[in-house]
Amino acid sequence: MMMAKSRLPHPITCRHCNARLFHHESRDTCCNGGNVSFSRVDAPIELQQLFLDGSAEGKHFRQHIQSYNHVLSFTSIGVHVDENILASGRGIYTFRAQDYMDYGRDINVIRCDGNLKKVQETKGYYDPLQYPIRPNDQSMLLNAGRLLQQYVVDNYVKIESGRLRWIKEHQSDIRSELYQGLHDALHVGETNAEHWKKNKLPSSFIGGRRDMTQHYEDGMAIVLNGGKPDTFLTMTCNPSWSEITSEHLPFQTPQDRPDLLTRIFRSKFEKSKDDVINKGVLESNDKLRDPKDYDSMVRAEIPKLECEPQLHEAVLRHMIHGPCGIISRKSPCMKDGHYKKRYPKQFLDETRQGTDPYLEYRRRFDESVSLGRDSIKSINYLYKYVYKCPDRVAMEVHKGSYMDEVQQYVDARWVCAPAALWKIFRFTLYRLYPSVERLQIHFQNRHQERFYDHQQIADVLNNERNSNTMLTQFFASNLRDPQARKYLYREIPDHYCWNKRDMEWHHRRSTRKVIGTIYTVSPSEGDKFYLRLLLSYVTGPTSWEYLLTNNGTTFNTFKKSAEDRGFLETDHSIRDCLVEATSLRMPYALWRLFMTILIFCEPTNVKGL
Repeated sequence: MMMAKSRLPHPITCRHCNARLFHHESRDTCCNGGNVSFSRVDAPIELQQLFLDGSAEGKHFRQHIQSYNHVLSFTSIGVHVDENILASGRGIYTFRAQDYMDYGRDINVIRCDGNLKKVQETKGYYDPLQYPIRPNDQSMLLNAGRLLQQYVVDNYVKIESGRLRWIKEHQSDIRSELYQGLHDALHVGETNAEHWKKNKLPSSFIGGRRDMTQHYEDGMAIVLNGGKPDTFLTMTCNPSWSEITSEHLPFQTPQDRPDLLTRIFRSKFEKSKDDVINKGVLESNDKLRDPKDYDSMVRAEIPKLECEPQLHEAVLRHMIHGPCGIISRKSPCMKDGHYKKRYPKQFLDETRQGTDPYLEYRRRFDESVSLGRDSIKSINYLYKYVYKCPDRVAMEVHKGSYMDEVQQYVDARWVCAPAALWKIFRFTLYRLYPSVERLQIHFQNRHQERFYDHQQIADVLNNERNSNTMLTQFFASNLRDPQARKYLYREIPDHYCWNKRDMEWHHRRSTRKVIGTIYTVSPSEGDKFYLRLLLSYVTGPTSWEYLLTNNGTTFNTFKKSAEDRGFLETDHSIRDCLVEATSLRMPYALWRLFMTILIFCEPTNVKGL
């Protein structure tokens, strides 16, 4: 089999600023169609030589460029250096920010008149203080290597810190409270909406816990609707790509140009998606059903040199490491003298299902692979690791400390140059198909209502739109539209679309598939769990009273209504709850859920569950 190397189309040149734009890059990547321009500055010849010289002096300057910059700058960045990593001497240099570069920098400069002036790090004149430039300097930033990484991380942290500062300073502007709680407050004399004060990081903040959780559950809703994924494709940036190396100056390494790595990887990634989706690399009928189907896509063997020389060379270069084992027990793949990740794999004449969700691939030789058939664990990996760019860190929790979600995020974030550039360039972090509609669930008049701090509670309550929610309008649609009564609550988005302006469900005109998912509810939340159960099995309800009533008898709890309908005679509903949770939650949460079920739900067959 011949293997053709995938190359990006030739870069195009912006007609306004002459910047080179790679595949899938729009004009706002550079000068925004000529709307942004900068004056050119020329660097001294001596400084240019230090950046470009291959001599020992030039190498020393580039390696210690941050120290030289620190000596000349008027501000400083506090960095905690991990001496253990430095002493190991392995790996590539990466500048990362964790916690210390927050939005509370105290920067003061002495003005010409001798007075002090406070400088915000988000202002444009901060950069010349931290990264000093001289009149008539040529911008050498892209040649600055390690200093470029620091500059990129520093600027992204400034961008993000501005957003975090706004969130923290405007916590009181927009409030959320139970609709019934507003009624109660009005009756006891509270007229202003400023009574409730709570500091939190909203789901609209990209990268926060709520944002990640919502998109993770959206992804799992697709899994619950369409089944587990068959194929999990990952793509890793190769610093030896010709598109990257051709842009390097002499003596530059890939880590010296994180901007190139980020932009070219994104262009390669978009091109690969085009090949897979639009050019029929994977067709809809390519359902993998038996070992032969998997062997046609995944190979865990070294190709024969005489039959596939290019593929043989690629596998040896990119998919085999060493030495390890007895030769080198300090190899990254070793731990306590043994191989990690259950290597080495056993030899197999044919692919078979393993004891866990992963397949055991055919290995007639001793090799490995990094593309495969997977289960829902791949979704966990995507949303709990890749999408949430900040890595895990060790934290201390002090008794009595104030709950500040903004500060918690700052304390736990890690930002490296490629991740910072990905967000600075506004590259897409996630994309789902089909789209997912999150459906509200609440008791009568117990939905969350958002309002401004200066509003009068009476004005909030008198606005009829504030009493309308997805659930109340689902009931209203069933009252007036016989067609809507055929569907469950979670099926409504596939046939109706939610209009946020009118706060109503309208008939869907497009054929685009949409999946509805009801927000998860734990059995520990009491009757709300059984309300969700009824909404999951009863079609055409017109009110909460409808759900509380069965065969002419109205019950005072949703649990009793579910019992009378026979939903609780067996453990079927509990089993469905556990099956859904298995897809959505991690082991610790599953253990807690199971214990909650044993305490509150009185299952009839515990061993069966």
